[in-house]
Amino acid sequence: MVKLPSKGECYVSKITELPVAYLTASDENIITSATLINNRTMCDVLLNKKIVDKSFDINKLCIADRSAILLWLRMNGYGNVYSYINSEGKIVEVDLSTVIFTDFNEKGDEKGHFKLSSKSGYNLIYRLLTHKDENEILSYIEEYNKNILNGEKEVTEKEYYINVTRKLLSYHIVFIEGYGKNVKKCLNNMDFKTLKTISEEIKSLTPNVVCDFEINEYLFSDIIGI
Repeated sequence: MVKLPSKGECYVSKITELPVAYLTASDENIITSATLINNRTMCDVLLNKKIVDKSFDINKLCIADRSAILLWLRMNGYGNVYSYINSEGKIVEVDLSTVIFTDFNEKGDEKGHFKLSSKSGYNLIYRLLTHKDENEILSYIEEYNKNILNGEKEVTEKEYYINVTRKLLSYHIVFIEGYGKNVKKCLNNMDFKTLKTISEEIKSLTPNVVCDFEINEYLFSDIIGI
């Protein structure tokens, strides 16, 4: 059983832990698949196979819970030592058993959503992001950056932050008092300071993994030599 950093508060079922099967030799076909790795779907295929409770939709896993299960699989399959190349091009070795998650003590409603009375003056309801949300946001940022590099858009650093933060919050926020579910309209009216305040508040109220590397398809890269 793997305990979930979210404590299940972001799910309707409020499930606090999930049964996960150990890796076997046959799983290496998944872990070493270049196609799955390049498509960024290897972890999804692996999780779908190894999470024993098939009544649970893995696509609804919040990012922190997904990371916790992947770390558990990596440690129990190949040990605690993990080597990766950091942003400076140096090989770093880390003990995965020392990786921690931020404390999360929020209480979700019957839909797995959370209330926030923001210092900005807005009362809103937000949800935790899934890996699918994360991928869609990253795709948006990649396309946005491409347009800037191609000269199709000219934006200041402040404008860039505003646009990316609006996109991020459009995934997080499901309801804003006074606007209902018309979140996009409200976000478009928010200034830099308001967006920054709400974004930082939601981040502080979200379970996060504390480490200097990404928990994704490359979590097994030192084992398979990529």
